[in-house]
Amino acid sequence: MKKYLKKISRLSYPNDAVQILRKEILVSEKVIADSEKEDGLKKQIGFLLEFLLATFTIFFLFSAPAYLAKLKTIINKNIGDYYYLYAQTDPFSEEKEEGVIYSLFALETNEIRLKIPDLGLDIAVQEAKDLETAKKLLNKGAVLLFEEDKKNGSQNLLIAGHSSVYPWQETQPVFASLETIKEGSLINLSIGKEINNFQVIAKKVVPKEELVFLAKPHTTILTLMTCVPVGTTKNRLLVIAEKI
Repeated sequence: MKKYLKKISRLSYPNDAVQILRKEILVSEKVIADSEKEDGLKKQIGFLLEFLLATFTIFFLFSAPAYLAKLKTIINKNIGDYYYLYAQTDPFSEEKEEGVIYSLFALETNEIRLKIPDLGLDIAVQEAKDLETAKKLLNKGAVLLFEEDKKNGSQNLLIAGHSSVYPWQETQPVFASLETIKEGSLINLSIGKEINNFQVIAKKVVPKEELVFLAKPHTTILTLMTCVPVGTTKNRLLVIAEKI
């Protein structure tokens, strides 16, 4: 284009005409350059959108069972025994504080049941006497561990289960809708023929390495624990209920 301008400048056209033509050519070059730059930007944005869509699709496919269970909970709150949902992995930290022990109730699996009316949840719970047993039982269902702090006499009934599973696993998420529970909600825990009533007093999310269970001296609390956000094992949701 520059060579073309030099040739034009040598011709016998009036100087004004040459200058006008030169400006038009320069403007055309700028328009072409801007157009190419805009096309490049559009391609980059398109690639980014495709990447985000692919990432979202993969995440949704992995988390679909949990979201489906949450949707069913919202639609069918009072469906009762339909919610025999199960966990899939260990939601516990590897270490426990000194002074916490595990005690076995020695009950049959189906003699422990957890009911949360506000969530339409009614599930069978299995009992574990230690973490190793809990890891195995979590592949079959929600797990109960009895924790006692000898120092202050407080007791914690811990029920754990995951909020999501992978599509190729046969199990289903136990606490897919646990995030929606509110303070003041009632929880019923049946152990054999004994029915224990609890009321939610706190709900919090903590890193899996920093599990803390709230308990007043000489009281019994119930803690429900699951993994959040749904589809990940990053943090732990703790729902803490006091016996009433």
